[in-house]
Amino acid sequence: AVTYNPIGECGGWGIRPTRTHGLVLNIAGDKGVALRYASGEGENRLLIGSLRSDELADAIRVAANLSEHAPEHGVAPSFAG
Repeated sequence: AVTYNPIGECGGWGIRPTRTHGLVLNIAGDKGVALRYASGEGENRLLIGSLRSDELADAIRVAANLSEHAPEHGVAPSFAG
């Protein structure tokens, strides 16, 4: 879960490609969940805006079978296989 500046970092709200966060999906607020994931093209980033970002981060951890203490920064998990 992260706090960010939607106007300064993303150019506003909506669906926006950015250099800093990758693809940003945001409707309201300044909180969200920053994801990094591996694909055939390397590492990708996605920021999903959410007014309940802590709960969304927990739900993603459960769905991805990650531990509660998964690193916030580091190597993105590989989904190949």
